[in-house]
Amino acid sequence: TYLNICPNPATSDITIQYALDVAADVTLQVFDLRGNRVKLLYKGFETAGEYTITWNVTSDRGTGVSPGIYYCELLINGHANHKKLIIAR
Repeated sequence: TYLNICPNPATSDITIQYALDVAADVTLQVFDLRGNRVKLLYKGFETAGEYTITWNVTSDRGTGVSPGIYYCELLINGHANHKKLIIAR
C-alpha cells in the first residue's frame, strides 16, 4: 500500500495516487490542522490495484480551500495512512 500526492505543494488540482494489496473498504479524505474534515474524496469498496483521484482543492461545501497545511488520510479497512500536503496560492 502506498499514498502519493503531487504536486506538493500545490496551487491548483492535486493528484492523489494510492494502491491496495487486497480488496478493502477505503476512505480518502483531507483534514485541516485542527482535525476538521475539509473534503471527502472517496468512500467505498475497491479491489486490489492502483487508483488515482484528482482533487480540485475545494471543500465539501464547494468553496476553495485556503492556503495552508493539510493532511490526506487514506483509511484501508480502518487502518490509517497520513500524508501532509501544502496548498499555496
